[in-house]
Amino acid sequence: MKTLLTVGGLNLPVLFDRYAIFNDVKRRQPGVKTLLTVGGLNLPVLFDRYAIFNDVKQRQPGVKTLLAVGGWNFGVAKMTSMLRDASSRSEFIQTSIEFLRERQFDGLDLDFEYPADRGSPPHDKQRFAQLVTVALPLIHHESMS
Repeated sequence: MKTLLTVGGLNLPVLFDRYAIFNDVKRRQPGVKTLLTVGGLNLPVLFDRYAIFNDVKQRQPGVKTLLAVGGWNFGVAKMTSMLRDASSRSEFIQTSIEFLRERQFDGLDLDFEYPADRGSPPHDKQRFAQLVTVALPLIHHESMS
């Protein structure tokens, strides 16, 4: 599985027939004409991209989907702001769990490329470790419910 589609910073394996997805959206939302081109894919704008992405699991049992937060082009300012204190890290964890559950993702990819590098302050490395240390058991617990 080498072909990837990048959507909103997510690198998604292309495990689906893009034309079938487009036609399925047209069936669910008659009259949709506005298109967004993403990774060479023409997609209707009036739909929930996460739901369509996760529909792949219906056709490909066993596929797990992850939502990526961060990445090389994301920069460091937003991550540094989220990591600033225990309260903001906790809020990120709780809202991430809710978002993943609501949109039927199977996991979260925390893609902070280089904490304490590329303009990120030195303390981001420790704060990122604290985030992961607190998040892991909470996400694991949520996955069991």
